[in-house]
Amino acid sequence: LVRVARWPAPYQAAASLTHDVEPRRFAYTRGMERLLDAIETTGHPATLGLVAGPATRYLREDAIRRLVPRRVLCHGLEHRGEQVWGKHRVAVTLEKARVRLERKLGRAVVGYRSPRLDRSPDLAWALDRAGFRYDSSYPDVDRENMANFGRGVRLNVPYRPLIDDGDGRLRPSRCLELPLTAPDCIQPLFAGESHERLRQTIESKTAYVAATGGMYVALVHGGVFDERDADLRMEHLEFVYHQLRRADVWLAGMEDIADWWCRREALKLSVKNSAIHVTNTGTQPIAGARVVVERDGGECVLNVPPLPAGAQIALVVPRSRALPAA
Repeated sequence: LVRVARWPAPYQAAASLTHDVEPRRFAYTRGMERLLDAIETTGHPATLGLVAGPATRYLREDAIRRLVPRRVLCHGLEHRGEQVWGKHRVAVTLEKARVRLERKLGRAVVGYRSPRLDRSPDLAWALDRAGFRYDSSYPDVDRENMANFGRGVRLNVPYRPLIDDGDGRLRPSRCLELPLTAPDCIQPLFAGESHERLRQTIESKTAYVAATGGMYVALVHGGVFDERDADLRMEHLEFVYHQLRRADVWLAGMEDIADWWCRREALKLSVKNSAIHVTNTGTQPIAGARVVVERDGGECVLNVPPLPAGAQIALVVPRSRALPAA
């Protein structure tokens, strides 16, 4: 088996720390200040999910300036039971939310997360139609939403949902899905779970994702209700951050992970005369790619030099791992 490694060298897994800011005045004022303080203290590449309406009403100019170096995704229009059924109505809502948020921030917003993780085939269609580059609305396991309890995509890697354009054929979405990793912030505490149990869950989940070469998309909200709530969430953020800060895990912003995956998808492999030919069929260069050769229970990893768009290179497989001609 010859394949492209999932993540850039030297990493074996990936992770992203995301922070949705819920639609309350405290969350976009004092809660936002404390969240940004915590992000600056840890220095992690954070991605913040902002709701367009509350962000427009409550977000202060000093907070907007502090958000400049941070990745931002759209977390809906008002976060009040937004429409996810009816393709064209959903698309209109998505576009309205993005335009409002982009005007407030003065920059493009290319990612989305559905409020309350509400989702549907129509949402996937609308995200593709609206031109979002990535989405993170589909959890691996839904443990917090009682309407969908136990459901989820069971995936910890990026994927492209199938889109039905109504012509009898399915195609991969142009909007890449980055599945959210359960559990959702401190929500289990509100359901009666102990702090210790929540931390055990996160520790075991982190170990599992790292061991399987997956992607951990963590969600830790900014303070929602008051200072006490912010205390709990910032303490939780520190714990999650230290779990994900591992030498073999690429801790990156959501946009950066989506960008890498899109470049990785453009790599095409072929085997000729015991050499592996790697072609970059995309429009962007790629660096850090690796080719993995699995045979007879062993594995050989070959580093791919930086490859410009349209370029091809032949990698010679060591004799001990020689491949049959195609």
